[in-house]
Amino acid sequence: MKIGLVGIGGWGSNHKRVLEKMLADGKIDSFLTCDNDPGKGADYIRLKPFLKQGLDGVIVATPPDSHYKIAKLCMEKGIPVLIEKPVTLEKGQTVELLSMGKIMAGFTFLYHDSMGKLIEHVLVRPPERIECIFSGFKQRDNLTDWENVGPHLLSIIAYLEKSTGKKYDTVFRLDRDGGKARAVILYYELSTPDMVFGFNKPSDPEPLELEINDFLVYIGLDGPPRAGKDIIQRVAEMM
Repeated sequence: MKIGLVGIGGWGSNHKRVLEKMLADGKIDSFLTCDNDPGKGADYIRLKPFLKQGLDGVIVATPPDSHYKIAKLCMEKGIPVLIEKPVTLEKGQTVELLSMGKIMAGFTFLYHDSMGKLIEHVLVRPPERIECIFSGFKQRDNLTDWENVGPHLLSIIAYLEKSTGKKYDTVFRLDRDGGKARAVILYYELSTPDMVFGFNKPSDPEPLELEINDFLVYIGLDGPPRAGKDIIQRVAEMM
């Protein structure tokens, strides 16, 4: 399988690192990179010749304002895409991409150990209220804080809803300047927190590797990935 990666700066460098590991482990046959900054040392600096290389799937890890254009070009050629969050900056663009072919999102938290534990607990004992916290993060790419980290938290709730078949009274708390925390807190008695599930501790296997592996499986099968169209649609509705 031949994978393409568009954008190798910032979070894209992590995708590149994981793809290198997958190549060494024999999970992919090859991968090519594309970045419009010549100083990054990518295989291609222009997207059109890059997309003519017989790619089986493309990971889009560029600034969010370019996601829609790049993903659309890929999908018009029938190439499945994995797009980092936020998928697009406009709901209408997201809806259009969902109608075009195979697409999944970079909702990495869904592949963290804590996600499975959270679902197991909620299935046994549904909470009265849920609080999602994301603090200690950097502003980036001219995004609002909600556009920046909100999709991570919304993906957790969307996947929880899908897994349990229930809707939840949820509060979201973002604090860019606070101590680093990514957590889901379950409340059972008014204001008393009962269970806390953290998402900022290391998880083994690495969530990003699980996410990309899910993408590889999705490319070859019709079954939905964990961060697939239904989750993307629900996150777009809640944004």
